[in-house]
Amino acid sequence: MNEIPHYKMENQDIENTDNKNFNILSKLNISSIFENTTDSVWAINSAYEIIYANSVFVSAFYESFGINLKTGINLLLSLPKPLREVWKLQYDRSLSNESFSFIDNVNTQNASLYIEVFMNPIVINKKVIGVLLFGKDITKRKQDEQALIDSQLLLKSSLESQSDTMLFSINNDYHYLYFNSAHAKIMKYAYGKEIEAGMNILDCITSDEDRAVAKNNYDRALRGETHTNVRIFGK
Repeated sequence: MNEIPHYKMENQDIENTDNKNFNILSKLNISSIFENTTDSVWAINSAYEIIYANSVFVSAFYESFGINLKTGINLLLSLPKPLREVWKLQYDRSLSNESFSFIDNVNTQNASLYIEVFMNPIVINKKVIGVLLFGKDITKRKQDEQALIDSQLLLKSSLESQSDTMLFSINNDYHYLYFNSAHAKIMKYAYGKEIEAGMNILDCITSDEDRAVAKNNYDRALRGETHTNVRIFGK
């Protein structure tokens, strides 16, 4: 979701904006806009009281905390104590006229969720009178990211365990993408090079003959050809 702009309204007929009972819902017309979205949408006034909550947010909040939210309820007091201070800080930032987003890991007895929240001040007559929030459940995305990290760690551990096997990969420009410690040791022994990721492997091969042979082998592989060869490194 892209950054959401401030909601600004100029209306001389709006009076007593600090009154907690003012009708923000009708002024923003958010009910008709956000009831059909799959994201959570809610809004609070400066006293942290709910002035709008779509059905997605109400359902998710009830599932997580067992509380049925209604207009006028203090949202901070509806949260478990460990979460109140965390969310108060976020609400206060937006009530200070700051738009931003953050990711929160909400752990309850029922589930562990990752929520990406976009917070936007509600500005009327140049005064911040509340906050409009959009929440997206990104739990699946976070789980996929963690699974990828775990698989990469497992692969790296497996590759590094091959102490007697040189393993490395390069891109189309012959720059290192990965190498294991066995390959690093061979390059140090054969060519006196301390290699690093991103280096050009051909620049690390100091023997003209070895460099020419290696380039030919790499080019064959880069063209899609699978092949094997035997080489002697060093004396």
